[in-house]
Amino acid sequence: RAVDQCNLVSADTVRVVVTTSRAPFVGIGNNITAKICAPQEFCIDVVTSENPSSIVFNRPGYNPQTKKYCFTASQTTADYLKVTVTDSCGRIATDSISINVQLNSAPRVQTAMRDTTIYLCRPNNICLPVVFADSQNNIASITVNRGNYSNGQVCFVPYDSGTYTIIVRATDSCGAVKSDTALVKILTDQYVKLDCPNDTTVFMC
Repeated sequence: RAVDQCNLVSADTVRVVVTTSRAPFVGIGNNITAKICAPQEFCIDVVTSENPSSIVFNRPGYNPQTKKYCFTASQTTADYLKVTVTDSCGRIATDSISINVQLNSAPRVQTAMRDTTIYLCRPNNICLPVVFADSQNNIASITVNRGNYSNGQVCFVPYDSGTYTIIVRATDSCGAVKSDTALVKILTDQYVKLDCPNDTTVFMC
């Protein structure tokens, strides 16, 4: 506004509009916790503000075309994933998740059977201790080729002498198998036969 000496006034108005960009943001979802039977690929959707100047992860695997971060878990992994985005004003946003992937391992023999020799007067129940363990606690079945398995023992009844092969197999929910084998030698007096001569007469001086 301008006023001259005659008190004449002239005014003008300028409208100034200031816009500010929204702060950047980025999201990569929830923590990953998984148990897998074999190596497996995981892919994560990456959600960001429009056209960030840069997207940086702490580990390789991001595809800017698909806007997904992918990785293959080939072993048991305990790690984290962090992403940082920067906009044209230099402002930063971050997000991170934990990654806990457990790759299945086969059962293991904790207490193994031993080869043994046993003498029996008559057929009787023979039991051998055998215990399996599993890191993932996912043993689905325990089978034997002879007798039955119960409470950490495989038991069977031998009805004759000889050497018996005992095989016990533990299978987990992923199909991984561990087996234990023992040889049991049975000695017995069953079926002993006496070979006697015929009646005879002998003259002696």
